[in-house]
Amino acid sequence: MFPSCETERMTPLARKPSFSRYLRDARIKRGLSVAEVAEAVGVSQASIYFWETDRVRPRDANLSALCKALKLPIRATREIAAG
Repeated sequence: MFPSCETERMTPLARKPSFSRYLRDARIKRGLSVAEVAEAVGVSQASIYFWETDRVRPRDANLSALCKALKLPIRATREIAAG
């Protein structure tokens, strides 16, 4: 017999946080625009867009500046970026 949906509940699988989503959420949470973050990090707005859409990952120096601008923990952010 098939198990009923009422007796067996499926639990969602834990997902690794998406690095791009992590960056975007941190920026929005702090009320910063893409332009403001780009200026603080010293990169173009396109770079921020590419990082937030997971097209490319920031270089180490840019990642450190990004963490400082968004007030993110550097070690944890590097681990998420490494995937």
